Amino acid sequence: MDFKKSFNDSLEKMHRQTQQYTFLIKKKQQKLLEQEQQLNYFVDILQSELYSKDDRNRLN
Repeated sequence: MDFKKSFNDSLEKMHRQTQQYTFLIKKKQQKLLEQEQQLNYFVDILQSELYSKDDRNRLN
């Protein structure tokens, strides 16, 4: 009986640790996705400015 309890306790501990790691990974993943969106936003702005500048140069 002690073995079974010890085994179950170990499994519960591993499960809790796995949940903690999963939470941290998902949190980091969300942060990276937000940073990627910001980067894409700024790249879009930069490209837009470059295209506008290029268009102005063509008109002159």
